[in-house]
Order: sequence, then structure tokens, then C-alpha cells
Amino acid sequence: MAYLVRRDRTHLLRMLCFPAVVVLAVRCTCAYTWEGPGGYLQSKHITRLKLKAVSLCGVLNPRRPGLVALTVTAKALDFALAKRGRFKVGETRLPGIGEPVSPSLATRQSPAPETGPGQKTARLPAWLADALEVAFAMRGIGWDFGQGLHVPQTRRPAERGPFLRATARAIAQTFLRLDAAGTVLRALPGLLAPAGGSLFLPQLPPAARYALSTALHTLAGFIIMWGIDLLYDSAAFLAVAVLAHPPRAWPPAQDCPPRACSLHAFWAARWHQLLRHTFLTCGGGLAGGAGRVVGAFLASGAYHEAAMQRADHRVALFFALQAVGVLLEKAYRARTGRRVGGVAGWLWTAVFVLGLGQMCTDAFVKDGMARGLVLPEELSPVSRVLSLVLRRWTTLDSAGA
Repeated sequence: MAYLVRRDRTHLLRMLCFPAVVVLAVRCTCAYTWEGPGGYLQSKHITRLKLKAVSLCGVLNPRRPGLVALTVTAKALDFALAKRGRFKVGETRLPGIGEPVSPSLATRQSPAPETGPGQKTARLPAWLADALEVAFAMRGIGWDFGQGLHVPQTRRPAERGPFLRATARAIAQTFLRLDAAGTVLRALPGLLAPAGGSLFLPQLPPAARYALSTALHTLAGFIIMWGIDLLYDSAAFLAVAVLAHPPRAWPPAQDCPPRACSLHAFWAARWHQLLRHTFLTCGGGLAGGAGRVVGAFLASGAYHEAAMQRADHRVALFFALQAVGVLLEKAYRARTGRRVGGVAGWLWTAVFVLGLGQMCTDAFVKDGMARGLVLPEELSPVSRVLSLVLRRWTTLDSAGA
């Protein structure tokens, strides 16, 4: 469908392909059972295969269609409904089936081919590279469906070699941050239990209980941010190194979410927009601006709850409350003519994200999904270093005694 959406007069073909794509996406996801780190991958067609890897947080979920299937379905739905196809910014027509396409993938901001001394050509056929580009264009940068998107300012070099080196350093640094934070979570008893734990420890007095839950919720938020950055930077590195994408086609995934001074700024600009079009496609069709906001957040809540083994409607409630907050900000601006912002805006945002967000994180922890936030101990360099240090410390202490 990605190939067809970049070809003229293929609307009927895409509509006919849509049901088959949905069935295959669900089938390929639900045919396998993921039992977490050190578990097994099971299938009717594949023998038991020992895996040592990071939990996928419900991406391969035996009870519900996984997040991959939902994302593929949303993408296929968008391709099926795009009557004229998908255009890059500046394009006025699409080639027909079998017609050659420009081999340049650099037209995210300009349709003109971009080559030069430091620019390599793609190592894939032009038609395949073009289809892959629209298939993985989650934010829509440089595409007709990305209008109104906030694009964070990049701080990395625009040249290919320096960009790859800077991205490789960022990947290594983010990996170590993730591992260190995961080591902290692993040290907390019961939090990562397979049967699920809780952010709220009833044995603590209320002040200490909610202080700890806020700290753990905040740490989980940073882990999610770093995990998104790690995956995105890895994809950017491969795209620039292998597919010859220009570095400017890969601006940062996020724009420092902790600095948001309004819910609108948090969700529409600073938090990652990788699933923005997915949620607008699935839930943004409700009438009116308010309906579009509510529908997108409801779709987000359903998407995140689908990752869970056991349904917990606190997840959907959290995202529904975010829509309420955004609409209240719009009402405030309509009444006063001013945007929510400043210190008061930051505190307002913190109430919704750090306060109300704890019920969402607690739902994930009770579902056992917190294990997906950390590396298995045998793959954790920070845990290995700490083990060596503690072993050395114990040896010296025993020798001194």
C-alpha cells in the first residue's frame, strides 16, 4: 500500500488491499506469544526459541492485537482514505504504476533532488526507497499530512559524517542513562515483579508514599523519553548511513518535554509526535476542533491500553483528562486572549502530567509492564560494573577483617 499511495489513480486498489493488510497485521502479531526477558517465542509454525532481549511492553501481546498491528492498521487506513495519494511538499502530481521515480529521498522540505560531494545516493531501488519513506514517515515532515506539525530545532551537524558521529555518541549516552535508571528500578523490591507491583506502597505514611510515587513516576517518564530517543536516533543513524537520507530529514524526536508550560505545548509540540497522525487518523474524525482533540486523546488512550495484558481503564481515563485540560486551556485563551504559560502554566501542566499521570503509570506497573522499561540484568553494563565494584568491596572488606 505504501507503493500504491505514491502512484496516481490507485485509490480503488488501496481500498481493496486494506482488509487484507489488517488481517495480516493482526495475524502476524497474535500468532506469537512473548514471555518477556529470558522467555520463549512460541508459534504454531516455529519451534521454541530461547531469547535474551528486552521486553516489548505488549507489542507482541497474545491477548490483544499488539501495538505494531494497531500502528500498521492506522497507516493502512490513512493510505486507503487518501483519495489522490500522498504527496511530498511541492509535488503536484504522482507517477503512475510502473513509471520511474526520482532516486532522491531528500525532498522532505523541497522536491528538488539533493546531491553533492557529501551526499551519497540510496542503495535501494528508487521505487522501494520511496515506498519505505512514506511507510515510515510517522510525523509527516515534508509530507502533505504533516501540515501544522511542530518540528524541534536540530542541534546536530548538517554534514553526513559529523551527523553520524554525533548521533552515535547520543545513542551511547542515552543507552547508559536508560541502563542506569533501569538499575535503580531493579533495586526496588516488588516493582518489577512479573505479577505486577505498584507505585504506591501502603506501608509508608501518606506524605512519603506519594513523594516516592511521584519520584518513580517521573523516573519512568524520563525512561520513556530516553527510550524513544534511543530508538529514533538508531533509526536516524541507519537511514542516513544506509538509505542516504540527508541529516536534515531527521530532526529531534522531542523538544524537551519537561520545559512545557501548558498541556497544549506538552502534547502538541514538546512530547514526541511520532504517533500524532496515527491518533488523528483513528480518532480525530469527530466534528469540530473540540471533537478532534477529544477523539485523538481517546484513540491514544485505547492504543496505550491495548498494550496491557489486563485492561485497566485508568489509562484511558488519564488521556481523556488530558483532552479536558487542553480544552480548558482553549477556553481560557478564548475568554482572556492570553495563552496558558509561565510558572503557573508549568504547575498546571505538572498537575495533569506528574499528578494525574501517576494512575496511568501505576496501571502499567500493576500489569507487569514496568519490566519492559529495563534491560535484563545479564545485558546491563551498569549492573555488571556495580556487581564488580560490590564484589571487590566485599573482598577488600573480608581481607581487612
